[in-house]
This record gives sequence, C-alpha cells and structure tokens, in this order.
Amino acid sequence: MHRLLHGGYRVVIIEPTDTISTKDLPVNLFAPNNVVFCIDASVSMKQEGRMDLLKASMIELLNGLRPIDKLAIVTYASNVTTVLKSEYVTDKAKVTELIQDLTAGGLTAGSKGIKKAYQIARANKIEEGNNQVIIATDGGFILKGNDILDNVAQNYEKGVSVSVVGVKNKKTTVRSMSSIAETGHGNYIHIESYSQAKKVLMDEIKTNSRKSK
Repeated sequence: MHRLLHGGYRVVIIEPTDTISTKDLPVNLFAPNNVVFCIDASVSMKQEGRMDLLKASMIELLNGLRPIDKLAIVTYASNVTTVLKSEYVTDKAKVTELIQDLTAGGLTAGSKGIKKAYQIARANKIEEGNNQVIIATDGGFILKGNDILDNVAQNYEKGVSVSVVGVKNKKTTVRSMSSIAETGHGNYIHIESYSQAKKVLMDEIKTNSRKSK
C-alpha cells in the first residue's frame, strides 16, 4: 500500500494481490461483469487530487473482480483514448499499472468518450451478465441540444446500463449527472474522500450483477 500527497490531499493506492479472490463477488451470487470505465481526463481532473482519488477507487474495484469479469478503460479530454481494450481480469498487476499511469490535461470531449465506451461495451457484451459503462468526471454535461441522453437510452435498450461517478464535483453538476444515470438505469455516485472510494464502485457492481433468486 502506497501513500502519496497530491494537491494537498492524501491518497492511498492499494497494490494488487496475486491471489484472485471471489470474496466480494462469489460466483454463485453474482453474474459476470463487462465493465467499461469512461474517464474524464480533462485538465480540471488534476485539481484537488481528483484523478488520484479516482485511481484509488478503480484499483479497489479491480482487486475484487474475477477472471470471469471483463474490464476496459476509455479516457476523454481533447481526444478519446482507449487505454485498455476489453479483456478478462487475469493480469491485475498490468491493469493497476495502466490505472496508475493515467494523467489529466486538455479540453472535454465527453460525448465522443461516451460513444466510444458504449461501442466497446456492446462489442464485448456478456449474455446474462452485467454490461455497464461507468462514467467518472468532476463536471457536468451540456444536455440541451445534445445527443447524450438519446445515446444512453438507445444503449440501455441494447442491454448496456450506465452509472455516473462524480469526483469531488460541485452541486451544480449533480442534475446533469443524475439525468444520465437515470436514463441509463444506473446510479449517480459521489466520491469526496478515500473512505468513500474504497467501497462505492464495488457496491455499484454488486447492485447490478447480483443474480436473481
């Protein structure tokens, strides 16, 4: 476990374990997951330790995922980048390194990033599994005259839900984030501290992948 200071905030980075545990997601209770992170990597994510807080949260989730789960990572700033193509979670050390190397800078191309994330999620869809895009950002989306909500609704009809993680975002951005999550039949999640980051993403995955009795 590493501790570092960034922007005056203390962030804890959890090292991956070599032993893949199913303690958090026992296979008899939780369906396979196909998760695509869509990460805001614009310059504002550098401020107040936002990116480091998000990294810690992602690594916490990674450590609980299983070899039957798929993970992909897309970032958007001035351009959209596929950091990790969708693959089964079998090499946690590699994925952890990719997460730790994430940087922020540039403008915000949120709509293009979301479209790319959905494209990857659909191409790697797990039948009878949880197929989910997780958008992580510190800012709101301009929804008026924009196709984001239509895109979210259409992809839900194709079996892909979406949740939105607000990373130390302002209250004025909550409405647009919540609209996206509600349209995509997911949840709006707020992360302000490391104590929240430790569990919120895993709790969200559990909610969406729990098998019906």
